[in-house]
Amino acid sequence: MHIKNVEELEKKKLFFCKSPNLMKFLTKTHDIQYVKKEKNGFKYTWIFLKTKELDGALFQWSENKKNGTFAFKKEE
Repeated sequence: MHIKNVEELEKKKLFFCKSPNLMKFLTKTHDIQYVKKEKNGFKYTWIFLKTKELDGALFQWSENKKNGTFAFKKEE
């Protein structure tokens, strides 16, 4: 799902992701799609809608980091 006017949504309903590895984890492992991709110089920010599914995936991501279990090799 893509939303044309993401700016109109309240910021508290959005999650701003600046990590390519986290974005891959969310989109490939959990099939959660971002609603907008912004380019900031040479880097990107992916914007996701905050949902229970996203919260669960972010919790899993943080637990994996604590345990040293990564879904993807870190990009350099």
